[in-house]
Amino acid sequence: MRITISGAAAAAAVTLLLTTPSTALATAPAFAGAAGLGAQAAQTRACADHGRNDGPAGPTGGSPQERIERVVAAAASMTGRGLSYSWGAGGKGGPACGIADASPGGHHDYNVLGFDCSGLTLYAFWKGTGIDIGSSSSAQYRNGTKIPRGQMRRGDLIFWKTHAEHIVHVALYLGNNKIIEAAPPRGTKSVHVTDLYSSGGGDVMTDHAVRYIG
Repeated sequence: MRITISGAAAAAAVTLLLTTPSTALATAPAFAGAAGLGAQAAQTRACADHGRNDGPAGPTGGSPQERIERVVAAAASMTGRGLSYSWGAGGKGGPACGIADASPGGHHDYNVLGFDCSGLTLYAFWKGTGIDIGSSSSAQYRNGTKIPRGQMRRGDLIFWKTHAEHIVHVALYLGNNKIIEAAPPRGTKSVHVTDLYSSGGGDVMTDHAVRYIG
């Protein structure tokens, strides 16, 4: 079962997801659990803002759980807005268009508005609690505290790697085997909530999640 959140209820709906981790994982054919989300054409436009952008930091106070909920709410606020996966796009300032370089898959996202995977997680932690976790998935994996995957909890980051150990994808764990991610296929539903999956596109989940709060 996949869940898609839209409109003003996005943050509230995601906050209601259970926080109990589970080890039952789905297997997705590619990053996104994409098969059931209904790929629609990505919106192209002339953009003034490309790549990693800047924006004001969110509040840093509160208990660890309060800060985690703000991070989740920030990520959830980007669902249901028609944003596409876009290579190199988005960051502290929210969604942006992609960079001039083609993606590893050969896509040209310079005029495609949205996020890539690490752009979304960077935004969530910066807007939610003022933490700069790094601008790439490899930096985000390196900068935080490694947690055995069986101990991951709501607000942790989950990563996927190639068989050559290169970090290639990141998502925000919600608990109850749900994640928020920005992932292909490119289209209006690339930023979404979906089931946690163990592998995709030949890549596999890392043995450790990464914790930034608590």
